[in-house]
Amino acid sequence: EMSIGPITIIPRALAVGEVQHRYQHGRLAMALRRPPTEGDRARVTRTIPRQNQPYTGKMMLLSPPLIMQSMFDAGDCVSSWDNEVVQKMLQLGRAERCSGIYNCPDLQGPLAGQRLYACRGNRRTSRYFGLTPEKSTWFTGGSGVSVYSDYLTTIMKHRSLVRDGEVLHTESFVNTLTETVNVGVLLHSPALSITTLLSLTADLTSAKVEVTYTIQHLLALRDGSEGGWWERSLLTRYIIFQGIVVIFVLVLAADNAKFVRALWRRRQTLK
Repeated sequence: EMSIGPITIIPRALAVGEVQHRYQHGRLAMALRRPPTEGDRARVTRTIPRQNQPYTGKMMLLSPPLIMQSMFDAGDCVSSWDNEVVQKMLQLGRAERCSGIYNCPDLQGPLAGQRLYACRGNRRTSRYFGLTPEKSTWFTGGSGVSVYSDYLTTIMKHRSLVRDGEVLHTESFVNTLTETVNVGVLLHSPALSITTLLSLTADLTSAKVEVTYTIQHLLALRDGSEGGWWERSLLTRYIIFQGIVVIFVLVLAADNAKFVRALWRRRQTLK
């Protein structure tokens, strides 16, 4: 058993901001490297008490929750003056942080301003976060806009992912280029035979974030093996009620036919 100290050797000088960034992102990982407080034998033989709930919840999760978002590519801002502001801030940042022995390769090139602040351009259709966009009519309300889908636990429970040979930080999955983000949860209640689809949607197109939700309850058609005739499946009750409606329609049709026949006879008598 040994303790590993938080020492990292980097062959270049780091800016103060990058040092703080590395410290904040590596603080939890270094805390997990602390040596155990007891030996291996004690940790193997010691049991951990677990208290189970006497009653389970009324609903169970049918599938892992999904997170979906539609987004834009980075582009020019609304006016030329806004683009000049971004470029001016980029120049100030380079002069302050990237001079002398410090080098900032990510703030070089014609698209460096988008690293500082990205305005929205055209709708994005290329890969993002290792995901290929797919059209979704349910998520976009029938418009068929391409969305990026992933498991919610993948984004929330991991700080970084490796996809397409690139290390991606999950905290940047939703950013200023996101148009709409949606979280979908599919639940089921065996006791009530009801499937529920819970959808949470956040609209980020304006300065104010608008959050809405929808709940759809889907009642299952039971096999009718339990209970009396009224407790049987919805399909059976539907057929019974429709049969009653058909009977009433036939009675009304017969009554109308009888009335028309009586009018015809009266007319013949008057002639």
